[in-house]
Amino acid sequence: MKFYLNIIIYISLILSCTTKLISQSHNWVRSNPGGGGSFSTIGAGPTGTIVACSDLSGAYVSFDNGSSWSPRGAAQGLTETHISGIGFHPSDGNVFFIGTENGLFRTQDGGNSFTKVLAGGYITDIDINSNGFGYLTYQTAWNSTTPRVYKTINNGITWQLTVSNPPNGLHLLKVITHPSDVNTVYILSGKGRFACGDAELFRSTNSGASWTNLTTNLNPILDVELDPQNPSNVFLTTMEASCSAQYYWTSVNGNFYKSTDGGDTWGNPLSNNTGVIWPSTTNANIIRLIDPREPWPWNSKSGTYTSTDGGSSFTKTGDVVNWDTFFNNDLFYCYSSSYNGIIMTLGKDLSDNNNYFWVNYQWIFKTTDDGGTFHNIFTNTTNNQTWTSRGIDNVNMMDVDANKTNPDLIYQAYFDIGLWKSTDHGTSWYSCNPANYTGGWNGHGGNCAEVLSDPLRPNIVWATMSGNQQGQSPTYLLKNAQEGNRDQWNLSNNGLPQNLVMGLSIDNLSVVTNNRTLYITAYHDVYKSTDDGANWSKIFDCNGCNFTAVDHFNSSLIYAGGAGGVWKSENGGTSWDNISHADFASSSNQTFWDYGYDGVWCIETDPNIPNKVFVTAKGTSKGLYVSIDKGLNWQNYLQTITCEKSK
Repeated sequence: MKFYLNIIIYISLILSCTTKLISQSHNWVRSNPGGGGSFSTIGAGPTGTIVACSDLSGAYVSFDNGSSWSPRGAAQGLTETHISGIGFHPSDGNVFFIGTENGLFRTQDGGNSFTKVLAGGYITDIDINSNGFGYLTYQTAWNSTTPRVYKTINNGITWQLTVSNPPNGLHLLKVITHPSDVNTVYILSGKGRFACGDAELFRSTNSGASWTNLTTNLNPILDVELDPQNPSNVFLTTMEASCSAQYYWTSVNGNFYKSTDGGDTWGNPLSNNTGVIWPSTTNANIIRLIDPREPWPWNSKSGTYTSTDGGSSFTKTGDVVNWDTFFNNDLFYCYSSSYNGIIMTLGKDLSDNNNYFWVNYQWIFKTTDDGGTFHNIFTNTTNNQTWTSRGIDNVNMMDVDANKTNPDLIYQAYFDIGLWKSTDHGTSWYSCNPANYTGGWNGHGGNCAEVLSDPLRPNIVWATMSGNQQGQSPTYLLKNAQEGNRDQWNLSNNGLPQNLVMGLSIDNLSVVTNNRTLYITAYHDVYKSTDDGANWSKIFDCNGCNFTAVDHFNSSLIYAGGAGGVWKSENGGTSWDNISHADFASSSNQTFWDYGYDGVWCIETDPNIPNKVFVTAKGTSKGLYVSIDKGLNWQNYLQTITCEKSK
């Protein structure tokens, strides 16, 4: 599903602006439907500050119970964007920790600023007790099963490696610091997003000088918690799972155990219920279980189960059929477990034990009624058709297009959440995703790399649609004559390959009525249509092109580019000349979808000045280039920028 990338910042540029305009400050406002890509983990501190962690866009904080969110990143000192773990001081709401793929960050002012307090490592969990003693779990690399545990004795300001490392072959997911005995610490291993190890519980009673496996005779461990009333009581759930299995777990079966001697012995299971453990902080007899692996109506074990007798028996107290489904309107496409680990899906609220949070590969939810119901906390709606983000947008936006005849009509193309449109100038958004052309997303999302709204016919829009993210077949070019209505899409790709379809542009001077001239790239070559996209013919065997553009004043002047550089045709695509700057070609022979690609990212012609063309190239010391003479000469206009084209 989610194609892992370090975040790429897309910046929309108005291509007619001058150097003076680029230097001016502008007031940018978030404008998205909400949600998007993968969220790794979530929780709230003792004052109710919620922290949600993402795989691409850093951390998000909410100070109003999830009604609104603010991103935290480099501007606040959090210089890593892939967040893998969080931890809260149990009584000081100003102090919390962000674990990343490259070290640990600490805030002491409630998330307004961060300081890096441990360099390196993939950090999955942090746990501090009220005395400022604590531990964190650390992998030597994002995909390693070489674990380490670090300790702090000064409230997380500094950290030291424990004397002994846990056994190799583990991927650590969770750490629990004993609330009163700093020498005692528990660590749980299992399957994370990028690595998998045995799902076992280990304990050290000497500050990490040695480790004991407490669960060698049990099935794989799903979760562990200490009894808040008596930490000698340890609650444990098991599952049936294997690192070699397709979905890790091999069934939804499992058991609930309780140890009264700190985990030395377990005895027989108290119940055949399993899941993430949510013990009450005020009543030792109340324990809740939620299993996020298959939380769908056809699974009889889905939902929230509550014990009022210390775990001896459980009763279903939350049915998934009553849970919020927001714009997906389908539980299957709303609830699932976090990629970073089953137990990372659910997070505590240290300010209110009745609250619990849920994150997964796209969404964020909250319960305020002990798991009876969950509701989304990332988007708002007025009529269940249009949606407005609350400020939490972990998305890969690939394209944006505002119609020139009707500027209130805007389209945004994303990975994962697909194509959306706004009819109120970006205030709210409507899903345009068709079920038939979005693969396994079935219209509940999808991957859209390109959208083009006809500048003279606002009702006409073209878009690429796919269930895939790297241009794999099938990727479709579609046309819609009803402003992107999700049920009105038709194929517009006769003559095109069904992979690597992108780089769509229009000849604004072509005949409007059903005979618009369009250009596109498919499988790295350039294609042309003269009948509104009904039929296409290859006009340039480019073998490396991903983008096209047409001069606004000369229908014969066409540009195309990609990994190999930039080409120009002055006869409508009959013949082509290479007009590349030295920075345009990809230096490593990698294609657009490769992680290390550093070639042409966008081509656009100036809508106000003939023969003026802009090119952006991704890579160190590259950026925005401009030519005023049809590509004969180039000026580096703005370095180190990646541009997503503005039509």
